[in-house]
Amino acid sequence: MPNVEPTSAFWKGKRVTVTGGRGFLGRHVVDLLEPHAAEVFTFSSSEYDLTRQSNVARMYADQRPDIVIHLAARVGGIGANRANPGSFFYENAIMGIEVMEQARHHNVSKLVQVGTVCAYPKFAPIPFSEDDLWQGYPEETNAPYGLAKKMLLVQAQAYRQQYGFNAIYLLPVNLYGPGDNIDLESSHVIPALIRKCLEAREAKAESVEVWGTGTPTREFLYVEDAARAIVLAAERYDKPDPVNIGSSQEISIKDLVELIVELTGFKGAVVWNRSKPDGQPRRKLNVDRAQQEFGFRSSTPFRVGLSKTISSGLADHVRPRLVEVGVDRAGLHAGAEVIDVGRAREWRAAKPAGGGGRAWRLAGVPHQAGASKDGADSRARRKLLNRSRCGGQVERLGDMVALRIEQRERHAAPIRARVRADPRVAIAHRHHAAARRPRLHAGAGAEVEPGAAAGPRGHRAVGADAPGLAWA
Repeated sequence: MPNVEPTSAFWKGKRVTVTGGRGFLGRHVVDLLEPHAAEVFTFSSSEYDLTRQSNVARMYADQRPDIVIHLAARVGGIGANRANPGSFFYENAIMGIEVMEQARHHNVSKLVQVGTVCAYPKFAPIPFSEDDLWQGYPEETNAPYGLAKKMLLVQAQAYRQQYGFNAIYLLPVNLYGPGDNIDLESSHVIPALIRKCLEAREAKAESVEVWGTGTPTREFLYVEDAARAIVLAAERYDKPDPVNIGSSQEISIKDLVELIVELTGFKGAVVWNRSKPDGQPRRKLNVDRAQQEFGFRSSTPFRVGLSKTISSGLADHVRPRLVEVGVDRAGLHAGAEVIDVGRAREWRAAKPAGGGGRAWRLAGVPHQAGASKDGADSRARRKLLNRSRCGGQVERLGDMVALRIEQRERHAAPIRARVRADPRVAIAHRHHAAARRPRLHAGAGAEVEPGAAAGPRGHRAVGADAPGLAWA
């Protein structure tokens, strides 16, 4: 049976808001919709904070969508879920509740709510059937996240019953593909394993460590297949029942690790850290409903999709590059470690010079935060942070991405910089405070020199990276 594809006749002229549309999955959904003449809207959290009701209402008033595909979420692997159960619950619940509540007040004709396989009971019968969704409590490490998303199914069905609001609910399995998050503290299993193996191969390490025992099983779906499923459901499905989205192919973590080791060319040993949690024992979905209701079935064989993921920018640019912007006199700096360029939009900011605390981070939609934890040097740290305010955001530049870093000093205007997300990283920097001269660093493949294009005190990037580089 040939794969069913979206139809332009349905999407042409429709206004579609994709929350999380600049993220890993969202970019593929947007890429699928735009050729069908839909008018697609995406945004960052700095434009509309979906945890704030007023921001959500303003987003609807500004964009006036006919259809909303709600993908925005706070997500991560086992480690991130264990470290952030409260924020994972609150942010995912409140975003979904407000997006749906405001949708019914703004004449939205349909809302697609994307849930998670983590909503299923820990010991659900294999394969997971939508009818078994309420037959037990989720696996403990994922429960706050899974239950927050599960409540949105309740909301969708309640709103359909009381208000006649057309909201549908999809349950995708773990996704993978080029451009996924590879931060080892927050990523899912496949990108984390790929990064570990590639870095170990480059360093000629003797071994890599993997959490757990390797016995649990997982099902994975290539991100482009997931995007197609979501768009097909938005076009063709209008019922209250949840629908699984997956490949229905199960693999053990041990076999997954062996496959990634083979495909990345890592020659060392795998060391299993059995003190770390395994997570849910098994995951495999029954995907019959998706095929029956809107004709979706996955089309990317797992080995093929994994090879594409490894050979993408995820593999090519896994080695961190450090790009800094600084002020000599103050001895302060904002910086960005390029964790992954290409399609991943993954950055980590460096720590303030001379200070402790944890780094602030930018990952698609960044958390704008300084860094401070109470400790022996907390007084000095607070003094440093009082002098320097760091923040930033990730912006689209056509098919590329720009990172804007801002640093504010008490008596100086902001320092801004944009980094072009390209294998040859370049940085441009403008400083408006006459009393201080900037310190500039350029990535490989670019040079930085004074230039009128950036203003009287500015600099510009030259060489291979210069064309199309935007200024803040």
